[in-house]
Amino acid sequence: MKPASVRRAAGRRLNYELGIPLEQTSPEKFQYLTRIHYCDLGDGQWGEHEIDYILFLRGDVTLDMNPDEVSEVLYVSRDKLDNFLKNQSAPLTPWFRLIAQHHLRLWWDNLHQIQKFYDHSAIHRFC
Repeated sequence: MKPASVRRAAGRRLNYELGIPLEQTSPEKFQYLTRIHYCDLGDGQWGEHEIDYILFLRGDVTLDMNPDEVSEVLYVSRDKLDNFLKNQSAPLTPWFRLIAQHHLRLWWDNLHQIQKFYDHSAIHRFC
């Protein structure tokens, strides 16, 4: 998939899962950072094994969550992130937990220069 098509697909997915209007997620607003390959056994019957594109989108958006996809949304500030992750009792998606463990703090601390971390050739493996 080319980056432009990845950005359009991300907008459609945000619309479907979070109800964010497509006009708030136009492709040029996304910053394509890198890709990850991860595996999670899930409950033993259903699991995940996929390559995901990591994109950043900054801005104010309107949420109208799809309850079949999202059970809860919570804003966590950067200074409270570590404490949140340590004390989180509700399950987090496997891909988010891996990104939080390996990259999120560095990326978040460098949002003003996120282009330093663009890596369009690598796939970071977590399997």
